[in-house]
Amino acid sequence: MSEEPKSDITPQDITRLIEQSPLEDTLSKAGTLERFIVAILAVTLAATCFLISAGHGVKQGYQAWRSDSVLRILVELLNFNYQYPTLRGVEIKWLAQGLGAAAIILAVTLAWFSRSRRDEGEQDIASEDAIPPATHVEKRSWMLTPPAAAALALAGFAGWSILSYYWSVWPEASFLNGLQLSFAVLWAIVLSRTLTRTSVHWASLAIVLILAATATLGLWYRQERSPEMRLEFPIGNPLFFAACLLPGIALLPAVILRRWSTRDLASQRWYGPKSRQPSSSITKWRWIILLAATLIPLLWAFRLAEPRGPALGLIAGINVAILLAVRRRWRWAVVLAIVLQIFAAYGLYQAHMARPGGDRNATIRLRLCTWRYAGTLALHQPLVGHGRDTYPILAQRMSVPDVERDPLAFPSLYLGHAHNEWLQVLAELGAVGFALIATALGITFWCVLLTLHRPMTRADKWCLLGLTATLTAIIVEECFNVAMRKPGLPIFFYTVIGLLLAFCRDSLVPSLVVPRKHGQPLRWVVLLAGLFVVWAIASASWQDWQGALAHTQAVDKAEQENWNQAFRHFETASSDRFCIEDRLAAFQGKVFTAYRAAEWQVQRTGQMLARQKAMQGINPQARMLAAEQSAAFETYFRLCQKAGIEVLQRAPGWPDIARRLGESWILKAQMERIEQQFGLREEVANYIAEARPWLLAEYEDNRLNWAAAYRLLMVIPDQPMLDRLNIARTPLRYGPMPAEMEGLLATYANEPHYNQIMDQALAEAHHLLKSSNSQAWSNAYIPELFRLAALARKLEGRFADAARLAEEAATLLDTIRARFPLTALYARHDQCRYLFFDNPTEPLKAIELCRKLIEDWPASPQRETQLQPIRHDLGLFLLATGQEDEVRNLLARSNATTMPITEGHDPWLADLYVQLCQTFSSWPIAYRPAEFGFWLARAFELDPRSAHAHLLAIAFALERGENVSAIQYLNALQDILVDPVRMEMALRALLARLPDDPTLRNYVLQWQQDMTRPSVPGELNDPEK
Repeated sequence: MSEEPKSDITPQDITRLIEQSPLEDTLSKAGTLERFIVAILAVTLAATCFLISAGHGVKQGYQAWRSDSVLRILVELLNFNYQYPTLRGVEIKWLAQGLGAAAIILAVTLAWFSRSRRDEGEQDIASEDAIPPATHVEKRSWMLTPPAAAALALAGFAGWSILSYYWSVWPEASFLNGLQLSFAVLWAIVLSRTLTRTSVHWASLAIVLILAATATLGLWYRQERSPEMRLEFPIGNPLFFAACLLPGIALLPAVILRRWSTRDLASQRWYGPKSRQPSSSITKWRWIILLAATLIPLLWAFRLAEPRGPALGLIAGINVAILLAVRRRWRWAVVLAIVLQIFAAYGLYQAHMARPGGDRNATIRLRLCTWRYAGTLALHQPLVGHGRDTYPILAQRMSVPDVERDPLAFPSLYLGHAHNEWLQVLAELGAVGFALIATALGITFWCVLLTLHRPMTRADKWCLLGLTATLTAIIVEECFNVAMRKPGLPIFFYTVIGLLLAFCRDSLVPSLVVPRKHGQPLRWVVLLAGLFVVWAIASASWQDWQGALAHTQAVDKAEQENWNQAFRHFETASSDRFCIEDRLAAFQGKVFTAYRAAEWQVQRTGQMLARQKAMQGINPQARMLAAEQSAAFETYFRLCQKAGIEVLQRAPGWPDIARRLGESWILKAQMERIEQQFGLREEVANYIAEARPWLLAEYEDNRLNWAAAYRLLMVIPDQPMLDRLNIARTPLRYGPMPAEMEGLLATYANEPHYNQIMDQALAEAHHLLKSSNSQAWSNAYIPELFRLAALARKLEGRFADAARLAEEAATLLDTIRARFPLTALYARHDQCRYLFFDNPTEPLKAIELCRKLIEDWPASPQRETQLQPIRHDLGLFLLATGQEDEVRNLLARSNATTMPITEGHDPWLADLYVQLCQTFSSWPIAYRPAEFGFWLARAFELDPRSAHAHLLAIAFALERGENVSAIQYLNALQDILVDPVRMEMALRALLARLPDDPTLRNYVLQWQQDMTRPSVPGELNDPEK
């Protein structure tokens, strides 16, 4: 191999030759273009970091604004005074990135058009005769340099992403998301072809200052509004925030060193050949102190974001920078240090995973699952993949078994992305797409190695190492994160690539390359093509932004029950959004809006039917209105079915869609029954056969979802009892005992062989426990069967047996507490209640167990919310023993009320006494606790005007045949409930409880006659109401 010829020409010689040559004017224009490019870069990055598009409201865990807050004014300015709210509050960042890419292409296009103009009689400046002999200028010829090869690979990656719509499961989504990716790639390519080393330095300074300002704003916001939470404002997520800070942290040393190197500052001034003199020493030190001070907010914000993936990325970037910076003979020591760090990281990982419970451990388990799904998808279509941005819909169905086995690792119904950008690229774009992005990144690092062997200043070397460390950090960070699929990090990632390639191009091609002059036709063709690209990028970004705004408008219209406009806005959002998750959210909004509109029509028509019955007949006008409402229902029903089926065809198993489709068939059956009573049809159908497959599909996709299980149980009354019990018990693995379960078992108890089937299932479960290990019963949901049987025993009045079964369930569930940390505690909560029912006057065991339960409850952001029902039950238990002062202390500690409390008047405690009575109000009078009457009397003492106490006293008096007392309580209740609507609702509740009591029915009829008209639609004296 021939050695590369060495040149004795120094940068100072080239500058001197330029000043003496006719090329000075051309290079001055190039410097102007660079300034415009860096300005556009700074504005785009600043807009991406600072602008937000959130709506009004207080996020959970955040404090309200202070009245004198200056930060509030600043945030409102950055949020455009809440004029453009979007779903997640960060969609405007996508708009900023798209418009930035359009602006930078527009600037380059206009600059090329201006510089390539050939005046009449002018000789081509790139010809040999036009160049002075003293200047070595290389003629432009086709030559694929390493930076150009990297840019070409990037362009191929973007093009392949767009082409993947041909074989994608959702072609439109893949095309639009690939188009959005191409904007960032074009941004990187333009930067790589227009900037020089000097302008790269200034771009690095802009990045550092912008991110330092972002970190400062985030720290200020956290201190004022969310001091106990991880830092996420204004990026929107702690991990994304930390990932965006990586360029600022890695580039800061290079920026400081450049300000330190005064001579470098003079020789590489980017204002053109006639640069100003370097700044004074005082100014230089001010710059250094200012830049060093920016490290404090950057590192502080990075720490408060509590990142793990970005921290690993930062460590990897620092290691790579050190490896490239040290001399060759010391690199073995750096490699050894890297190996030791890897072993240390693995040890920390094992120790971290050994800790019981914890949300952060669950996120690691989630990533292990999502990586496995990506690998499986990649093996299924190894060459071309499944299409850009299709991973969320393909992996959603794959996660069903893991969600049931480890629900703590899947906190959301929606899986999302793979938490590893490179595995997701492999799954979506196959080996071809992965090879293209790997080639682009590999050639970029090769360019860095080639550039490091060229002579450069210390500031240049540190800038190159800082950019390399940043790129390495983001690559490693994206092995554990999804930030590249969200607004924010993509623009920084491709900016760093563009700056690196620009720096290397300026170093690897030292000869002056002057653009050719072209004739008018070619210049105008290129101009029009560039303007078309600018228009396409800007209009596409604006379309995505309008889709984001339409989604929020649709939600607002749906809350206002303006169904038609809400559906139209969701239609716009579902067609205009670029991200597949956003499109699915819009499609889901279409399904829910159509369902809610259909449900609203059923409710409205049913209320009208009740009013007509109360008037002793259905008039023709009401029948015509019912026909119109029935037609509207049919329209919304068909829209719901169409939109839901369209979603499931593209994203099988997407949560909550199949359930809405099944429930819409049930609504249709209800509507037809109403139509029949209006005389609009003769025959009706129940549509259970149509609803059952959808509800079964929803349950199979998430068997721990009680709502899906309960809805399915309502449409399968003909299935074997054991199958229904298995469906009912499975959701108990994930939560507390549902309120509907008691009524469900009470219904099952009326069926033949119910007790025999339940006893047989319990016997088989006990036998299985004696003959198998814990894994076998875990799969068989034996603890949940014990919890279900305990509730059945409670309904039978066998409270001691119920408490024993609940304790057995809790003991078994303790063995799987690592994956289900709350389920055993919920079972012990059931045990507390059964112990209380077994001995309500002296519930000492229940009180002791309840207190221990509160102590053992794991710490989490939702802890106080989860403990509310347990503290409420503890208050009832203490009240049953007469410990009112302790109940008040419990109330004060939990801050559960703001009711005024005075001596002898305690509305909250009175209400708690009423709830204690209601616990036993459904029991036969002979089986109620002896203190029942005392508790009710005490409620009246503490709050004589308690409406709930009067309702309970009325029912209690009617049950004992004390009609005179009941009438007195009814009259007193009417004085308390001045509003006729509230009185009517109270009478409805009493009629539902005592539908055949003649005293109550006569009173209701008399009250109706006294009222001019009912305030609530419906017939009060109908027991079914």
